[in-house]
Amino acid sequence: MPDRITTDDLYRFRWLSDPQACPDGQTIAFVVTHIMRGERDRAYRSEIWSVPAAGGAPRQLTAGPRDRHPRWSPDGRTLAFVSGRGGDDQIYALPAAGGEARPLTVRTGGAGSPPVWSPDGATLLFTAKVGPLPGPDDSDVRVYTRIKYKMDGQGFFDNRYRQIFATPATPAAPEASPAQLTTGDWDKAEPAWSPDGSRIVFAGNPDPESSDIEGGADLFLIPAAGGAPERLTNCPGPKSNLAWSPDGRFIAYAGHDNHLHGASDVGIWTVAAPPAAAAPGLAQPRLLTPGLTATAGNHIGSDSRAEAPAAPLAWSGDGGEIRFLATTGGTTHLFAVTTGEVPAVRQLSEGRRNLFAFTGDAVAAGEALNPGDLYAGPAGGRRLTDLNPWLRELALSTPEPFTFPGSGDWTCEGWIMPPVGLQPGAAPRSHPAVLEIHGGPHGAYGEAFFHEFQLLAAAGYAVIFCNPCGSVGYGETFTKQVAFDWGGHDYRDIMACLDHALARCPWIDPDRLGVTGGSYGGYMTNWIVGHTDRFKAAVTDRSTSNRMSHWGTGDVAFHHADTDFHGFPFDNPDNYLRHSPIMYVRNVHTPILIMAGESDLRCNIQQSEEWFVALRRLGKTAEFVRFPGESHGMSRGGQPRHRIERLARQLAWFDRYIPR
Repeated sequence: MPDRITTDDLYRFRWLSDPQACPDGQTIAFVVTHIMRGERDRAYRSEIWSVPAAGGAPRQLTAGPRDRHPRWSPDGRTLAFVSGRGGDDQIYALPAAGGEARPLTVRTGGAGSPPVWSPDGATLLFTAKVGPLPGPDDSDVRVYTRIKYKMDGQGFFDNRYRQIFATPATPAAPEASPAQLTTGDWDKAEPAWSPDGSRIVFAGNPDPESSDIEGGADLFLIPAAGGAPERLTNCPGPKSNLAWSPDGRFIAYAGHDNHLHGASDVGIWTVAAPPAAAAPGLAQPRLLTPGLTATAGNHIGSDSRAEAPAAPLAWSGDGGEIRFLATTGGTTHLFAVTTGEVPAVRQLSEGRRNLFAFTGDAVAAGEALNPGDLYAGPAGGRRLTDLNPWLRELALSTPEPFTFPGSGDWTCEGWIMPPVGLQPGAAPRSHPAVLEIHGGPHGAYGEAFFHEFQLLAAAGYAVIFCNPCGSVGYGETFTKQVAFDWGGHDYRDIMACLDHALARCPWIDPDRLGVTGGSYGGYMTNWIVGHTDRFKAAVTDRSTSNRMSHWGTGDVAFHHADTDFHGFPFDNPDNYLRHSPIMYVRNVHTPILIMAGESDLRCNIQQSEEWFVALRRLGKTAEFVRFPGESHGMSRGGQPRHRIERLARQLAWFDRYIPR
């Protein structure tokens, strides 16, 4: 009988990311990330590999330990990449014909963003923070005047800002310094060369008040040699994945106009780029994808994917079409939109998969039983890599999709993973089940590999999960239903999913149900146990419990005043408290395990502390597990030993209260 997956199998995974096709299309470079067994701290290694686009054996190009962001020169003879092999991240160049990698930058403070080649191959752009580094005798006191002074995963800001630099595409002399092209107390992001190499576009926001409240950006142009930025757009909403048209007349980007804040679908836009000699002026962006129910980008959650830049936008050679990834339902696929007078969208790939990158004629795709590999062709045909063949030797659970009526005028999508070893005709009420709830609330579950879900199924639990209203990938009407109604329709959708699963699977024991989730899923777990006793065990992860106190302590929680809670908490306290799980703590009878990272700035640990103290003060069954040094993303990229302990503690809690 095949073995079952274990927590320690975390050390066996190989995660693929950031594929980059050589300009001639013959070779694809990509990053492989894995974990070094036996290391106690953050022992992730990443190396750069390549594979022939026509098929063949992959080849390791670099030894790591922190090599990433491979980028081919325009002539295909050199591969630039970022490496932390010498301490600070620097940009290196590797001859495609073979040889040793040589540093292109030797910069104090590093050069860690993806390098961007100039069209003539002579120069590379990158971004890096600028400002004085504190000395040994400097004060360690932090002083801020902006609301946005911290960010989960980055920590507390140091009042240094990202600027654009240019460095020659030749090995750096020790005394060489890259040229700084921008200045100012605001971050610059995603620089991109114009096709003729004369200008650079980038995204940023120089207005501290707008940046603090909206979290948006605009597009700016500078000459290739640097200089004062020329503002190209002045409109709300985020803008990313910048890409020039081949003729240099337009710039495409992914974003939205913030009309529904976080519930706004991300679309594909273009904006006219003025001729190089033209006087500065603003341009009005044009949305190419109005009415598209898919949202640009991959939004399908997984705990088995390497961190990497978002998939770019790709213009066709004649400028008539732009390719992009978009999430639709529980899948992510490759789409194309025409750029003519009447844009038309077509979907280029199909199936129960989630594409998380594409390059040339290849795509990187994951599935429910595979974290991800490279495939030839836009539809993901011939397999080019096989990073985790050992998974096929294990007994895994295949998610079974279903739909069910939501609590409003909509249909929801859900999945059931039967426990490994479930026999046909299993006796009624013979197996326990765990209900998993995704974060966001504007996240999504779907056709992606989840180590956590497979562990529960391997241990004998059915796993139930769904995309309630508020989830992305089903259109804005569906996504916006959660606005100003946390704990309303979303809660009822989740419970409807559970009822549907129980009706489909009589072998599930309704008296042995568990519930768990992280971030917004943790909030909803807390909410559920305060509103029903149907669950006999709960695990809440990196959660919130008091929406009033969270508003001023989470790194981006103040945005919710505009999107979810009808104004500021001091103007509308009853509304914030009405939607706070802590106000229903007296109703909790479910044993609950609380897990949180001590360095989580998104759902700060204070929220878990409030929840734990309230529960214990009332004599409820609760246990509090704190993970030192871990941020909000611990379950996806935290210290390996902490990730394994988190999974083990979750499983042990369910084993205690809903035994198999």
